[in-house]
Amino acid sequence: MNRFILSILAVFMTHILVAQSADSLMNEIQIKARAINQQRTSYDSVVIRSWEKTPEGVSVVGYMEKKDIRLIFVTWTIETGKKEMYYYFFQGKLIYAFQRNYAYNRPISWDQNKALQNGDKEYYDPLKTKISRTQYYFSREKLFKTMDADQGEIMATPEMNQLTGKGLITDAYKWKRELIK
Repeated sequence: MNRFILSILAVFMTHILVAQSADSLMNEIQIKARAINQQRTSYDSVVIRSWEKTPEGVSVVGYMEKKDIRLIFVTWTIETGKKEMYYYFFQGKLIYAFQRNYAYNRPISWDQNKALQNGDKEYYDPLKTKISRTQYYFSREKLFKTMDADQGEIMATPEMNQLTGKGLITDAYKWKRELIK
């Protein structure tokens, strides 16, 4: 009986310790990301434009300390919205990614006249833009936590987490290579 109780306690305590270590790691990453943001104006910056994935183009800004990329900011703009990605690096490794999506109620060029001509009662209104924010935390370049600003932690299968993490890492390093050419 004592063994059973000890086993249950061990499992329970392990879960608490893992949760605490993930939380403390997230706090460490947030501190590093804030420091990078605060020092951003002291970094050298490189800007590139790309027309990959969108006719409106992609803007990429890399912030670096000497040749060490600290932050990459990517903006994709399309007629019906905008996506922003921030990739944070510490000691050359991706530690954090932040995504902000803007979904417009109508295409940005859909003014009142165009709406009326097309029998639509609604036109582009920036006040109706929906914004979603997602945070991705990495340890040893593996995604360990995904957070939605409105809903909290996003629970995903290990396979989905791995796939999402690999996609973010692939994109971050693709932009990193482009910036340091």
